Amino acid sequence: MNIVFFTHYVGFYGANRSLLNLVDGLRSRGHSIYVIAPCEGPVTEYLCSCKYEVLVCPFEYCHKLAPGRSEDESILRITRQFRAIEVIRNKIADWNIDLIYSNSSVIDIGLMVSRLMNKPHIWHIREYGDLDYNLVPDLKNHSFRRLLHKADNLVFISKTLNRHFYEGEPFAHAKIIYNGVVPKETAYEYIRRKKQRPANEMVTFAFVGFMHPTKGQDVALAALRFIVDKGFKAKIIFAGGGPLLGYFKSLIVELKLQDYTEVLGMVNDPFSVFIRSDVALMCSKNEAMGRVTVEAMACAIPVIGNNSGATPELIVDGTTGFLYDGTVANLAEKMMWCITNRSLLEKYGEYAFGHFLVNFTQEIYVKNVEDFIFEVVHRNSQEHISLGASTETTKLELMYESILNR
Repeated sequence: MNIVFFTHYVGFYGANRSLLNLVDGLRSRGHSIYVIAPCEGPVTEYLCSCKYEVLVCPFEYCHKLAPGRSEDESILRITRQFRAIEVIRNKIADWNIDLIYSNSSVIDIGLMVSRLMNKPHIWHIREYGDLDYNLVPDLKNHSFRRLLHKADNLVFISKTLNRHFYEGEPFAHAKIIYNGVVPKETAYEYIRRKKQRPANEMVTFAFVGFMHPTKGQDVALAALRFIVDKGFKAKIIFAGGGPLLGYFKSLIVELKLQDYTEVLGMVNDPFSVFIRSDVALMCSKNEAMGRVTVEAMACAIPVIGNNSGATPELIVDGTTGFLYDGTVANLAEKMMWCITNRSLLEKYGEYAFGHFLVNFTQEIYVKNVEDFIFEVVHRNSQEHISLGASTETTKLELMYESILNR
């Protein structure tokens, strides 16, 4: 089957790492994979080096930082997008595509192209948008959710994310598919590497994630300051880039935690960080899934996670890791337990690895998506999308109607 994927950015963060797992896995199963990106960057370079066909064609998000665009600005955004749509339609025709796949909720161009070309489309919803990145859709939340309810085929990366868009009405054609992170054999290689490393002098915690206010790096630092003040010795390795990296480094100095932290910045291989560590931290309040939680489990280390968002779907509390209540004090309590019960961490890591093998390998992930792809193509619903009745239909909604119902 010929499948084209739309990616909304070109960095090696969670959504694109999951996309690369997916395209590599599908290609290994005999599918022909093509990718469309809005610009060049590390991901397009990787794809080209692996002999994927890639089209770089600038297009815009259908979301923007709150308060978002005005209606007139949104209409102009769609008008500008027609230039990209024409280029993309021609390329998709050349590629003889069977299915169009959008890798994020923040782009609608795949949906538009699919309707204009009468091709089946899957929309992979990977983020809250509003809760995690303060993004709001052009159609505003109520109309955007109605659009999702009318879309042909949806994938959500967690039950929690599905409920966020649910609004009491079941989605007609939607699947919950958790991200897979690596093939099973690769994970076994990580375990071998982890066993060969020297033991850490102090219990070492890994915090991998984009430096963003919603991710909770400041919470982890405050908990570390708390346990150090209590006389415990521990270290946190922070890995992740972003505009707050400089501020974060200054915060470490302000809290006098230089001897208990290591800041790596952006890393393309998060597994190298987990292999060096004993426990992982997931402090985000609104995590749509939390890929790094599963990556840590693939390296056989337990995870202390915020009991919020989709994190409780991934961590079996007291078995594969620990859930904390979101407060600095409770996080510090869980971290101190790990320090004082260091001999038990290997056993918890084994449970975490077993949980990964059953639920989050690349093989399971790819097979689940592939099954849904076959279902979608077989069904190939030709029903037109309609936003449905509204108290006051806006010009923007009418514009969507005219495009999607062609």
